[in-house]
Amino acid sequence: MKKLLILLPIFTALLCFCACSKETQPSANFEKPVENLCESLSRKDGATYLNCFVPAEKKAYLVSDSGAGTDGIIGLVRENSKLDDDERVSCEITGKREISDERLSNMQRAYKKKYSRNDTIDKAMLLNVNFSNDKGVDIREITVVMIDESWYIYGDIIEGFKF
Repeated sequence: MKKLLILLPIFTALLCFCACSKETQPSANFEKPVENLCESLSRKDGATYLNCFVPAEKKAYLVSDSGAGTDGIIGLVRENSKLDDDERVSCEITGKREISDERLSNMQRAYKKKYSRNDTIDKAMLLNVNFSNDKGVDIREITVVMIDESWYIYGDIIEGFKF
């Protein structure tokens, strides 16, 4: 029983790290990438932070000259955001709406053009998100997309917040 109690938190943590938002129902869990982004920033986990973004953007970021990599991204974001070492970031989704089929088609074309990949964006949502800490709030519109039954943040890697 004691071993089970020790392994349970480890197993739970592994589930969070494995994927940003694997799911069984296609329309559920679209908030997960944003929630995981905040958690990974507070835990200082660069790999999970980058996994919240579409895989093609993550790959492009990691091979670019300006990309900080999985080891450096958290330090970069925390420095650009002027966060103290122990300061946590929280997020609150204050609004959400599904992206229209027309805009989804435009996003799909732009995605294929930018990344030269044939991933299919099955669904997309626009989220209003308040990222906050003790210093203030950074309000953003974040687009999340479903690719291969997983939700990801669509767009460039976020390298900082303005609190």
